[in-house]
Amino acid sequence: MLNPYDSFKTQDFNIAFVIIGAIGTIYITMAWQGNQGYNCAAATPHEAKMGKILGGWRGAITYGMILLLTVSAFTYLNHAEYHQQSLAAQNALAAVEDDTIRTQVQVPVAIAHFLPAGVSGMFLAAMLFLMLSTDTTYLHSWGSMIVQDIILPLRKKPFTPKGQLRYLRLSITAVAVFVFFFSLLFKQNTYILMFFAITGAIYLGGAGSCIIGGLYWKRGTTAAAWATMLTGAVVAIVGHFLVKYWPEWKEVILWSYPDSKTTVNIINYFMTGQVMWGLSYTTSILVYVIVSLRTCRTPFNMDRLLHRGKYAIEDDSKKHTDADGKGLFKIIGIDKQFNRTDRGIAYFVFVWGMVQFVAWAIITIWNMFSRWPIEWWSTYFWVVGVGIVLVGSILSGIWFTWGGIVDLRHFFRGLKTLKRNTADDGRVIGHINADEVKPQ
Repeated sequence: MLNPYDSFKTQDFNIAFVIIGAIGTIYITMAWQGNQGYNCAAATPHEAKMGKILGGWRGAITYGMILLLTVSAFTYLNHAEYHQQSLAAQNALAAVEDDTIRTQVQVPVAIAHFLPAGVSGMFLAAMLFLMLSTDTTYLHSWGSMIVQDIILPLRKKPFTPKGQLRYLRLSITAVAVFVFFFSLLFKQNTYILMFFAITGAIYLGGAGSCIIGGLYWKRGTTAAAWATMLTGAVVAIVGHFLVKYWPEWKEVILWSYPDSKTTVNIINYFMTGQVMWGLSYTTSILVYVIVSLRTCRTPFNMDRLLHRGKYAIEDDSKKHTDADGKGLFKIIGIDKQFNRTDRGIAYFVFVWGMVQFVAWAIITIWNMFSRWPIEWWSTYFWVVGVGIVLVGSILSGIWFTWGGIVDLRHFFRGLKTLKRNTADDGRVIGHINADEVKPQ
């Protein structure tokens, strides 16, 4: 569990899992529905860019916390020194009948037994707050998308502002009711990350192609978008049933064709939710390109869509003139809108990412010729995965808390003077936002 080269022996979280995830992370940028509120809430494009930079840094700290909890739980359950103390946790885990579920609850069960009462309460409170913030975000996202992306485009006339808010509230409430009853009926029987991968692919398999093709390719078409979304969803749903019932089907195949054991073992290695997610976005990309080329009659006006050139919005042009950076700065997204603090943050995050990449490349090449002993990997992950993350978490916690307080003050002040445009209700009329359509 320490030497990455041992991952070739595992079926689920192996090198295929990592490669598919790395490509998928780029493919689904800005696509996940749960983040739509954050993606659309920035005051300016520059603020959105800084939000992504800081959000990525925050995510790294979160993964560090998860790693530390996991290592602590694994040590508590397996180290000889804690054998007597962990018996209660071991007995609780032994009572879980399903093998997969048992592996999924090892960490929370261990944490519940080794944290002292006061610390356990504080940890539970933090997890409760994190759960509430996540659930409310998703309720808002899915509830608003039902109204904005399904009901609103199908209506012949727009909502009144009050009517639109009423529908949004009803939609969010309906999503909450659905989730409540779904959670009572659905039984989780696979690894949670694999479940996320294959269920997320129902939407994300096609969404990435629609976003990339729609924003960067003038020959992308509506027909291609529909075909792509349907393809991604179908592949993901079929893949879900393939993975869920593969053990039964494998037995049937081996019973009918005993000589196919090698073939079945190869298929078994790749029969995971992550692989199905990779298959979903791969087929979606192919479908988007093929259907676009077959259905595009006239290249789309990308300047009109992206407010470039003569279509630039006047207010944005005044605020952000001569915003492009040069050379390397332009490649990594640093332009003249960045003040000194923004540049410092962006430089640090970029350099830190490059340092990690170079270290990974050197270590990978090194191990191709001379494998590290397990003690070296232990030290490496202790320093990189725990030590640096702990220091970074403390500093980032202070920094983000202070910055959040300052930004909240700016936010509430801005709400008092914000000019609202009721025509900007989410509709698109003739490829133009409703608030940009000049009244006849």
